[in-house]
Amino acid sequence: MQLRYQAAILLGVPLLCQLGFAYLLVSNLQQLDEAATRESRAKQVIASCQEVRSCFAKYNMLIAVQRIDGAKLAQAQVPRLKAIAENSLERLREATRDDKESAAKVEDYCRTSTHLQNVFLDIMGAYGKRTDKPAFAEFISEPEALDDLATSLARAISDEDYLLDKYGKVEAQFQPKAFEERLRLRDSITTFAIVDTVIVLLLAVYFGRNTLNRLRKLMINISAFSSGKPEMVVVGGNDELGELDAEFRKMAEARVEAEQRQRSMYAMISHDLRSPLTSVGLSISYVEETGKDVLPEKALNKLHKVNSEIDRLMRLASSFLDLEQLDSGTLKLNRQPIEVNSLVQKSVDAVSGLAEAKGIQLIVSIADASNVVADQDRITQVLINLLSNAIKFSPENSKVTLAGCSHSERYELTVTDEAGGLKPEDHEKLFKRFSQLENTVSGGSGLGLYICKLLVEAHGGSIGARSTIGGTGFWFTLPTR
Repeated sequence: MQLRYQAAILLGVPLLCQLGFAYLLVSNLQQLDEAATRESRAKQVIASCQEVRSCFAKYNMLIAVQRIDGAKLAQAQVPRLKAIAENSLERLREATRDDKESAAKVEDYCRTSTHLQNVFLDIMGAYGKRTDKPAFAEFISEPEALDDLATSLARAISDEDYLLDKYGKVEAQFQPKAFEERLRLRDSITTFAIVDTVIVLLLAVYFGRNTLNRLRKLMINISAFSSGKPEMVVVGGNDELGELDAEFRKMAEARVEAEQRQRSMYAMISHDLRSPLTSVGLSISYVEETGKDVLPEKALNKLHKVNSEIDRLMRLASSFLDLEQLDSGTLKLNRQPIEVNSLVQKSVDAVSGLAEAKGIQLIVSIADASNVVADQDRITQVLINLLSNAIKFSPENSKVTLAGCSHSERYELTVTDEAGGLKPEDHEKLFKRFSQLENTVSGGSGLGLYICKLLVEAHGGSIGARSTIGGTGFWFTLPTR
């Protein structure tokens, strides 16, 4: 499966679960809101009915007060009671407008209550027109009026009982239902968290384990590629990692082929050119030796220059041969304990003529002379290369110092010149293949220091450069056992 599809599943499945949970959460909250709204309306209905009943009780009290103390005090309370009753009836209509059955019952209750209020007001009005006969007695002496009062009271009480019973149950049921909904919401959140976590973990393990294993293989291939090992494990798969591995393997194969062609070229230069160059060099040396008294001086100088160039080409061919053997791992080292003094003396003798030609003084300072475990010929090659470079780049009549000192189980040799020093950022460039610094005319191949690095590292040592006052010190270490 493509990585983008795996990512879509890893993101999409938990997202769908979260959307489902959000829907359930919204539904539960909506149910709680609806229950809270019903409970609030039930309280409003009950409070409104109680206020209307309270108004009727106060009307009765005002009738009694009016009979005892007169109409003036009682009549002053009528507008307030009437306003309270009308407001309560209006709130009652508002609270039950969404319930058709209750709304119809409320309309009956409101009409009956309004009618009863008018009856009470009529009685109070009759008291206001006092005669010798009590006004209420006059009122109830009429059978129709008495029957109307009784019927209206019965109807109002019936409607009120219906509303109080119905909405009292709603109010009583709200708290248990709300508690139940809260518990259900808590359980839903807990269940979702567990399920979502389990799903994410399962998907991560299912996709991640395979992807991580293949990434590990790819890292192994990259490490092998960087270290020059052609053997690589197969990552496989038809996703982006598989495509990347396929392209990487193509690149690695192309590199192996290029290195093989390079080694073939080195072998050709090293083997096919060395023999004719040797033959030409010997012939020129013979002509130079036998023609000293015959040939003019100008011709002899030309022959000497040609012979020097042939020697340079021979050294280059030898460098290519060493490089091919080091890169292919076929170079065999004859490691054995060697005296440092003997190693140093042999190298200094080899370059003493070059130093004398430029008037350069070779200073040897070997402290704690001991043995090192190395191939004498190869380490002599390294020392000669470093000393030759120091002499080549140092000005005439200057000094080149070869110093040595022991460090625990390592012995360090340092060649220091007076060539003006190098920039710190140039130190690493010196030891790269075919590397030559800018503004430097050496006539070399750029392989000398690179081969020195490979030879020292093949011995288990290290090599580098450090800036000194007026020059550069090239150092390398070798194991002492």
